[in-house]
Amino acid sequence: MPSRAVWSGSRIKLVKLGEWLEARSFSHFFVQGSMLLRLAN
Repeated sequence: MPSRAVWSGSRIKLVKLGEWLEARSFSHFFVQGSMLLRLAN
């Protein structure tokens, strides 16, 4: 059963990596959007 524990651990890592990438891309999009709004006004 050690392979199952390794699988669940790597799955948790993948989920955390996905959440981190999502937060990073969202913050990048937010910064780009605010810069565009500043330029437009």
